[in-house]
Amino acid sequence: MTKIRQFIVLILILCLAMLLHSCGQMTTEDDGLDSKSIEEASGSTGITTDDTTTDNSTESVKFVAVGVSGKIFTSSDGTTWTERTSGTTGDLYGVAYGNGLFVAVNTGGTLHTSNDGITWNTITGAPDTHRAITFGDDLFVTAGNSYIYTSSDGSSWNLRYTQTSMNFLRAVNYGSIGTVKYQAVGDSGTILTSSDGTTWTSRTSGTSGSIHAIVFGQLFWATGGTAGGMLYSSDAISWHSRTTVTSNSLNGLAYDGNSTTVAVGDAGTILTNHLGLSWTSRSSGTSNILYDVKYGNNIFVAVGDSGTIITSSDGTSWNIQTSGTSYSLRGIVCSE
Repeated sequence: MTKIRQFIVLILILCLAMLLHSCGQMTTEDDGLDSKSIEEASGSTGITTDDTTTDNSTESVKFVAVGVSGKIFTSSDGTTWTERTSGTTGDLYGVAYGNGLFVAVNTGGTLHTSNDGITWNTITGAPDTHRAITFGDDLFVTAGNSYIYTSSDGSSWNLRYTQTSMNFLRAVNYGSIGTVKYQAVGDSGTILTSSDGTTWTSRTSGTSGSIHAIVFGQLFWATGGTAGGMLYSSDAISWHSRTTVTSNSLNGLAYDGNSTTVAVGDAGTILTNHLGLSWTSRSSGTSNILYDVKYGNNIFVAVGDSGTIITSSDGTSWNIQTSGTSYSLRGIVCSE
């Protein structure tokens, strides 16, 4: 009897051991299934993938620089630049932005428009040489040779002014004060002003030299008719001369909307003015001619010969950027 009990106990122990072993395997398998299910449910399988792609075609263009042979370059920050196809081999001397549209002017008698700075269209409705363009009060205004055109949409253009003399107009600006909104300047000391872009009045500049640029800040400033000279006015009607600290020709002007005006010119010349009548020379880091400068997106950007692009946050310290071209860049604009 005792042997029978021992045999039964042994059988029970073996059965219990087999049962415990079987439960352990099931628990391990279930744990693995649960872990896998959690990973699948959360979208994580322990493998990291990066589906992010960069589409340069949709970059946010803030700056557009234009130059000879139809060159157009764009940038989102003023430091990294991408070349775009303009659709022309003509020389582009100026570019403006307004109402969501970039417009570049061509000395060959065409204009070029873009909604994004990337894809450009050719406009043929203003068949004269264009050297400069501005935008203000819902109106584009171009100037070049002896003509001024205006457009509200960048596509349809109207001839507004023709000079009797062949004094080229070199620059046009929007700066509203009193009844004056638009100003155009050029050869032989020419200064014109308009309240609407349609009717233009000649002003006495006091110089017979060529005026290359004009800007409105705390005062109106225009590059003087002599090398290194400057003109200033409180109303764009009565003008006064001012000497500066350079003998180099000055070609472009920009105002930061606060207190600093920057002038750029030949041999890499940069001058700054802070709310007064005095100008200070700054080091640009280049000896190339600088043709134009604009302020936007919290920086000054200047362009010039041999693809020169330089930037500054304050007008005092300047950094050379890589444009990727050796062609001369003649105009720049910022959409902000």
